Amino acid sequence: MKLPTNPKAQTTLASLDKLGKNGPKGGISLAAWSYDSNYLATKCDSQPTVVYVWNMKSVELHSVLLNINPVKHLSFSPDSQHLCISTSQPRFSVWTPYSAAIYELSPDGSLSTGLNKININEIKWNPKGD
Repeated sequence: MKLPTNPKAQTTLASLDKLGKNGPKGGISLAAWSYDSNYLATKCDSQPTVVYVWNMKSVELHSVLLNINPVKHLSFSPDSQHLCISTSQPRFSVWTPYSAAIYELSPDGSLSTGLNKININEIKWNPKGD
């Protein structure tokens, strides 16, 4: 008995062959725990503009944070549930379990509502949480 061939499956296999043995990027490339371990924020390589925030008490997805640009860094405050997210743009996002906001910076480093050329690649909290 001859099995029918599926042209879509052949195309998919050919596409995978072009990617090489490692295949497409995948998996969790960024992860951060809240100070109290109640929340876990993750970024998956297959969806580089999305941050998933998990409620670890209930082991459920709490929030899905969509960004315009790929996420470069995420970090929880050392003493609160504030999560900061950077995307190599002149803005950063702040998430809490109850709200989210986007802040933009001006060339002098102050908060602003206009776009400029400062790009935020990494976020570091003061160890005291300030």
